Amino acid sequence: MSTLKVDNIANTAGVTNNRVLQIQHVRNETPSSQATNPGDNIYIPDLEIDITPASVNSTFLLLAQWAGELSNTGGPYNAGLYFRRSGTALRPTPVDDRGSFLAPLAINYHQNASSTLESCNAMYLDSPSTTSQITYTVNMEISYTTNTVYTNRTVDDTNFGYMERAVSTFMVMEIAG
Repeated sequence: MSTLKVDNIANTAGVTNNRVLQIQHVRNETPSSQATNPGDNIYIPDLEIDITPASVNSTFLLLAQWAGELSNTGGPYNAGLYFRRSGTALRPTPVDDRGSFLAPLAINYHQNASSTLESCNAMYLDSPSTTSQITYTVNMEISYTTNTVYTNRTVDDTNFGYMERAVSTFMVMEIAG
């Protein structure tokens, strides 16, 4: 068994950026629920990654997939995902009391708040300019109604074929800058 060790890898033109340096991934399939109020910023359980940048010039590609259901039929119309970097929100600046997120929830045809999953896929390109450890989290904002957020399950969650369960995932890729 051999080990190849190098200080740097470049293409034939000598370019050393735009390559993946590391990938971190978490998967959560545990059903959970959280009560919320309008404007709350909800941390999605177990969708958190600690990563230490290899370079101050690195860029991070964040990709998240959430699935679950909100308890109020109006909730998904005013909800979406965004990320936090060590507590700092990575999303558009909120205007008045409007929602501020990167991607809205996908609303299903049968909006019944008991047996039909919603979902959301979000991505973001972040340039933190540090070599200190970063904690990225996946968060949800529901800007209009009181809700309970059910992650990886429907509201009713009974053992019937039409009461789905799901998995939520989060991936962070460091790209050389």
